[in-house]
Amino acid sequence: MNERGYQGEIARFHRPASVLLSLIWPVFGGFRDLFDYPRSRIAAGFVIFCAYAGWTFVPIPGSDAFNFAAEIDVARQGLPTMIPEPLLSFLVYFVANAGLPESAYFIILSIFYGLIMSAVLWLLFRGVPVGVPISHAAWFFYLAFVLNYPVFASVAARYHLGLWDMMLATLLLLDGRWRLAFLVGLIGFTIHFGFSIFLAAMLMLFATRGMGKRQIMIAYVLLAISFALPTNLIEIVGRELTGIFGGNFGNKIASSVKYAQNTEFGTKIGSGGESWFLRYYTQVILYALLVSAQILWLGVRHMPRDRHYVLWALVLFMWVMKNIVGGDPEAAGRIGRNMTALLLLFHASWFIEKRPGAARSIMITAFPILYYYIVYYRIWLEQASMASLLPLPWGVFRDELPRAMQPFFGG
Repeated sequence: MNERGYQGEIARFHRPASVLLSLIWPVFGGFRDLFDYPRSRIAAGFVIFCAYAGWTFVPIPGSDAFNFAAEIDVARQGLPTMIPEPLLSFLVYFVANAGLPESAYFIILSIFYGLIMSAVLWLLFRGVPVGVPISHAAWFFYLAFVLNYPVFASVAARYHLGLWDMMLATLLLLDGRWRLAFLVGLIGFTIHFGFSIFLAAMLMLFATRGMGKRQIMIAYVLLAISFALPTNLIEIVGRELTGIFGGNFGNKIASSVKYAQNTEFGTKIGSGGESWFLRYYTQVILYALLVSAQILWLGVRHMPRDRHYVLWALVLFMWVMKNIVGGDPEAAGRIGRNMTALLLLFHASWFIEKRPGAARSIMITAFPILYYYIVYYRIWLEQASMASLLPLPWGVFRDELPRAMQPFFGG
């Protein structure tokens, strides 16, 4: 049997099995697709799980999702909402005007997330033959990448959904499909305006795309300059723009940057006190991945057309933007999160293509990544109902069941 016929046999077997399992126990069917994707190229069960997670999801008070659910009630009364992003505003009005329950909003969001993630996986494995065994390092970083922003987070906070959209845009630009990449990137911008910074980094990459090896030199020079810039640069620019155009634009920028700087060093998160996780840990995973990626990039430093050469340049441009903004808003869901996702994509793509450097990269990043997930899932499963992890009939209970982590940690 030729390779195409072999792929077809796998697809015919896995598609109905995956869908059937997902219709019985969605979380098992969904994660079976993620773990089996390198062999089957099937993600239908994962999309079904996403829809189920959206159906069973009930936001906790004070969360981003809770505020959007409240905006649906506002729209039902014929009043204007406070949602600036056009795509989410359209979705809120659609659910409200169609008389659909609030859960429809979260179902649509989560299905959108599942489709975006399926497209990301297709691009990530497109050049890898089906059935070819992948290395332990590839598995480690592949799972680190796909589990970094799970469906629970993408339903609860729109930034996570937009970030996966930006991962799709990144893979498209690495394939040289710039127009489609920017179109997808603009969709992410309509989900959360914070991705204007991601688009700016993509524009920097686009502007230097024909410079060959000089592209990376420009990136390093800009990075060096960005470290020397005053930490209040954005505040200064904001005040100047306010003086020219009026309004309180500069004040908004100043308060945003100060919040970012506070969260970077763990001195403030929301209205609470000091966060040990922000102070001692979020920087560790970011810089561990940066060190590992820099070492790996040296293997392609003379190959400016290599996709990992280009991806490293995008990471550097994003780092420049991080320094210009003046803070690492990883906790607030901004540039640090973007860089972490890009670096996980860099590593996953590198080792899926069987590149060298596995032992060294895992030694540098394994502990930060594993510990990150212990804390990360502890945080996000606080918003996931137990129904999301149980067989399909349990979904009717929705918020009557406890949150996923309550039986273990209380609260």
